[in-house]
Amino acid sequence: MPREVDVGERVGKYLILDKLNSGGMATAYKARDSRGDTVFLKQYHSPTFIMPWYRGYMAYQEKMKRRIAESPFRNFSYRMIEYFEFNARPKCYFQAIEFVDASQSLENRLRHAADRTKPLTWSQRLTMAKVTMGAIKMLHQAKIVHSDLKPANIILIDNPDSRMGYTLKVIDLDFSLLSDQKAPWHDQPDQGYFGTPGYISPEHFSGDVPQHASDVFTCGIILYQLLSEQGHPYLDGESYVSDVQAHRAPPPDLLGDTGDDRLQDLMHRSLSPKMADRPTAKELHEELIRDTGRPADDAEHPAPSKPAPAPSAPDRKSTSARLVLQSESGTEASFGVDSELGARVASQFGSDARFFSEPQFRLEKKGDSWFVVPANTATNQTMLNGKAIETRQPLNAGDVLAVGNESTGITKLPLTVSFE
Repeated sequence: MPREVDVGERVGKYLILDKLNSGGMATAYKARDSRGDTVFLKQYHSPTFIMPWYRGYMAYQEKMKRRIAESPFRNFSYRMIEYFEFNARPKCYFQAIEFVDASQSLENRLRHAADRTKPLTWSQRLTMAKVTMGAIKMLHQAKIVHSDLKPANIILIDNPDSRMGYTLKVIDLDFSLLSDQKAPWHDQPDQGYFGTPGYISPEHFSGDVPQHASDVFTCGIILYQLLSEQGHPYLDGESYVSDVQAHRAPPPDLLGDTGDDRLQDLMHRSLSPKMADRPTAKELHEELIRDTGRPADDAEHPAPSKPAPAPSAPDRKSTSARLVLQSESGTEASFGVDSELGARVASQFGSDARFFSEPQFRLEKKGDSWFVVPANTATNQTMLNGKAIETRQPLNAGDVLAVGNESTGITKLPLTVSFE
């Protein structure tokens, strides 16, 4: 096993500031790079360079890093700075990644809500659920299975410029899986797939390779914790495996009104022991963004009010993030300044662009924020998260723009919003 480095030592260009934790697979450090920026540095104990799958793991991680960098999911992932070897007596593998504050995890948000130190309204819970499922949908579109999802691995960084009030980051992707490529450790004796007790899927404890549906199972548990009266549906850890296999979770009693039972049904089906019976992350996300409900407890614990966006013209000199639209086929377009979208521009996303008028809507930038303004001359309605809009609306990562008709439930050419 490689020697753990000490506070004050240098690992290449990184100065070790603090040792955060040490486990069987790796030791984590807080470090500072040569520019003075704080990073999260991870030193691997397994695999070591003497293991047969060591080189394969390094190549697999580089492929994971590239795939995330090329996907809209990059907006919901910690930044993967570099992966490298260092002679720490003996030589071992390190990852340098963006430093995020683990105290701002969804796990802690739920704990504070449970003890009522920081109550969450239905609107806040629902928005967290929407953005979480939007992120996992994009992860799956990149052909990646997280495999160890849990509230502790979903970080909500305070961001007053976001409608949610947070920026969401998914962490701990170092033993995630490429869904179209066998993991290097697959055939290694006594080396299984990683998960966390109380959140692992049936595939984990049956010895099968986790799939996208395995992440959906765990997302189902997280959605119960966020949106239902019951909270975690399998609280008794001793009977977790048998309860999961028997699908003993009751249908969720939601904390708010969604107008029908479709969300409850999808959440309950997410916990099915059969992968084929579970919905996809995309189906869960689409159902969540349909919601219009609001429960009584929003009046008791209102969300912090925020000033309405100023209606003045956007500042074209802003140096904030670019807005990215992605179609279901994976086609992306990036916008850095005010832009009109009509049939001609939308044609790059697919044949359903024929339902767009010329123009259909306008993307506007104000400071660090983006907005959509529907064209009042458009034949079909501009839809935001399944609802027709008639006025200027703010855009958040995970929102879905489309054209259609709200009264008939028809939407065409859904485009998912992210930022870069």
